[in-house]
Amino acid sequence: MFDVLSLEVYLWPETARQILQFVSSSAFAIPFFFFLSLLIYYYHARASAYAAMVNLLERQVLLDQASDRMLFQHESRSDLRSGPKQPIRRPAPQSLQSPPQQPAQYPGMQLPPPIASQRPPPPPTQP
Repeated sequence: MFDVLSLEVYLWPETARQILQFVSSSAFAIPFFFFLSLLIYYYHARASAYAAMVNLLERQVLLDQASDRMLFQHESRSDLRSGPKQPIRRPAPQSLQSPPQQPAQYPGMQLPPPIASQRPPPPPTQP
């Protein structure tokens, strides 16, 4: 079988035989397998780091869920103790309120007159 294979390779063109001879030599094979093993080690280390990160993030999500659950339970207990809450009363908008009164802390101070919403009339023009 080796003779048949050698004869077949011998019939190839010269450049193809030289390439095959170089690839099968130890000058190519040893560095190739060294580089291949480094590449495999790199991807294995990267996969291990990603797996550790995934485990850490899963634990963090579980911890956050437990923290949220505890906070929700604490708030629901405090709501039960305090009783029903009164609705929040918000002040009316400024446009619906009455005009401002004289401030009590400055009795001698006068408020400025309200600002008119229209512009003053233009001065008369001379013919």
